[in-house]
Amino acid sequence: VHTFAVCIACFADAGSGLEGRTLHAALEVSGGAEQRTTTRRHCDGCTVWDEALVVALAPDGILAVRVRDTAAPGAGLVGFATLDTPAVAAAARSSAPFWRSLISASGRAAGELLLRVTDSESPLAAALGTYERRVAYTDGGPLAAWPVSRAARARSASPTGAVRAASPTR
Repeated sequence: VHTFAVCIACFADAGSGLEGRTLHAALEVSGGAEQRTTTRRHCDGCTVWDEALVVALAPDGILAVRVRDTAAPGAGLVGFATLDTPAVAAAARSSAPFWRSLISASGRAAGELLLRVTDSESPLAAALGTYERRVAYTDGGPLAAWPVSRAARARSASPTGAVRAASPTR
């Protein structure tokens, strides 16, 4: 399992040798089980941090994104999205620095989080094209996974499309 932790506030990259500054949380996926740890360390110069975004690359090539936002309504686990294309897995293995501007988050006031790939120069963007998906808050309940269709490559997913939860992953 390869685990990355990213600070949403400053987008510092925990996969580029800056782990001591940016490791807010870690997610490990092994045999279907998920384990979570949180360190709550701030990045250098980051003063608005109280949320953690975790990206984990499992051996089977599944790239998982999870957000924990303790300042949000119904604070707790917000969502879990899976980007399951081989091209994404290859990009993740080949270039850690692209995490720096991987995801932006917005729309929290409405009880949902918009995850968006923002770096058009990154290997992930080259593999998927623009990616947008709204994720409903789980209010502390079981996490649900929303697979991204392989057809999403090189095109933008609708930011207003309905998101339907699959079987919870625990």
